[in-house]
Amino acid sequence: CGNSGCHPDIHAQWQLSAHRNSSFNNPFYRAAVEYLLASADSVTVRWCGSCHDPVMLYSGGMRSGLDMDAPEASAGITCEVCHAMVDIPDITGNANYILDEPRGVPFNRSNFIVNFINDIVIRVNPSPHRAAMLKPLHKEEKFCTTCHKVSLDEPINHYRWLRGQNEYDAWQASGVSHNAVASFYKPPVALECTSCHMPDVASNDKGNDNGKVNSHWFSGANTALPVLPAMASQAWLDRATEFLQRNRVSADIFGAIVDGKLVAAIGDKLRVRPGQNIRFAVVVRTLNIGHFFPGGTIDSNEAWLQMEARNSSGEVVFSTGSLGTDRAVDPSAHFFRGVLLDGNGEFILKRNPHEWRTTLYNNSIPPGSADVIHVTWTVPPDFSDDLILTARVNYRKFNRSFTLHSLDVPVDLPIVEMAADEIRLTSFDNTDFDPAPGMRTNDYGIG
Repeated sequence: CGNSGCHPDIHAQWQLSAHRNSSFNNPFYRAAVEYLLASADSVTVRWCGSCHDPVMLYSGGMRSGLDMDAPEASAGITCEVCHAMVDIPDITGNANYILDEPRGVPFNRSNFIVNFINDIVIRVNPSPHRAAMLKPLHKEEKFCTTCHKVSLDEPINHYRWLRGQNEYDAWQASGVSHNAVASFYKPPVALECTSCHMPDVASNDKGNDNGKVNSHWFSGANTALPVLPAMASQAWLDRATEFLQRNRVSADIFGAIVDGKLVAAIGDKLRVRPGQNIRFAVVVRTLNIGHFFPGGTIDSNEAWLQMEARNSSGEVVFSTGSLGTDRAVDPSAHFFRGVLLDGNGEFILKRNPHEWRTTLYNNSIPPGSADVIHVTWTVPPDFSDDLILTARVNYRKFNRSFTLHSLDVPVDLPIVEMAADEIRLTSFDNTDFDPAPGMRTNDYGIG
């Protein structure tokens, strides 16, 4: 598709995408499958392969003697995997799709000479090729459902049916789709999966629409792959970082419980006294997100609230959610995640959902909604100098535990600050209040 000269931009975008690197060229996925092979059977491996390794799966490479270093084991989700789909029978997910070989023109897949003729025929009359490769279902929301809605049933976990990650229903049941009233806020027009993840970008590729094509970077939150030595790309990392920082969530130090009373809505400063016990109320709201935050594999993705207070010298006098010397996040932090347990009550830490039995908690935030996080701090008895209190919503693609499990040579995955707010803590000035706190108060009430 790229070498033919017809779709070089789309092909180049795909090369720098998680779809291109979905298979055993992705060390995080590879580590998960290696553990799975040691603890489950080939049925479960093929269940993963239906979305991550379709080329490997349908060529028979996942039935026995799985060779993770075979060429097809690094194919990823190729052009024809998506464009050869002819039907998505329903919205159950779990790779419930039907593939058929595209039959747009004769000579396809023939030897070099007649394949050259095939290219000429496509250029002269591209309509059959276009009809074969771009079908109405490719423009339907349920097309993404097939691999972004997951369930685990008895053949996989030898237990019972459990719902896994599910971006489709979260979108469908939210105000973002304009199909439901579950969200407190909704965009002025309905948004689809492609609105965020495949927006129009400039291109002169064949088949462009007024100089635009749908982005095949499939922009998302994966900031891990572009920092790995084998696929390092600053452009990819910059694009993923910008995507995460595009006003997806907000952070607001809305108020504090001081001496048993709520002081809100705080403006720029809060008056405190030495020795006081303060319980801050931080509101985190989802903004431009069409599903829960965070999305995807919420047992290994790492989103959390970091708070710290610094004096005028920059010294940290209070902190929660900072990194330790081992590069792990302070475990006392508030995480936005799901904590899954196996049959022994142990945490699921290796992307091993086939061993998942129950969820300890899931505090991800729905689209168009908010959460309130309470953080308690005792003001130092010698407090006199003003402090700057900062709240940040941070995101790291994988937690440190899973990163160490997956990589032979550990890499420090980027931490992206998605939102932040700050106030001044003072013992001299009076508390500053927001004169128009309507929306902030509403968000606090929602949370």
